[in-house]
Amino acid sequence: MTKQSTSALFKGFSEQFLSLRPTWMLEQQLYERSLSSGDGLEEYITDIQRRCKKLFKTDRETVTAFIRGLPASVRLFVLQKNPKDFKEAIQSARLAQESLAAFPSFDTGSNNIIQQTLKEQQEAIQLLTKSIQEIKAADDGACINSARE
Repeated sequence: MTKQSTSALFKGFSEQFLSLRPTWMLEQQLYERSLSSGDGLEEYITDIQRRCKKLFKTDRETVTAFIRGLPASVRLFVLQKNPKDFKEAIQSARLAQESLAAFPSFDTGSNNIIQQTLKEQQEAIQLLTKSIQEIKAADDGACINSARE
């Protein structure tokens, strides 16, 4: 058996039986697909296009699937641009990634800003609690001294 005949056999098998795969599984895979830190944006775009083409999705449905899988910071940027079609959504996502690349401290894959804000608020609460305790201790000491007099 030659490599060509093996390839032809595999191709024929795929063409015959690939269409039997349940559509709902393909739909689920599409809507669970997201841009992870290991993927590049271009690979993600290609994968979404391929999956949507296989499912005969409209341009609007493709845009929705594409945006849904973007990291929060990029997704917000793209949604603010209100893309009319998939091409505009891609352009907005590329622009967002380029813009965010200029700010290396900005984590595009997580809620880093929210976590940092929460940490700052917790530190402020701790400082205020300590200050209140010191004021209370000083006030209690003043009350004891005035009671002795």
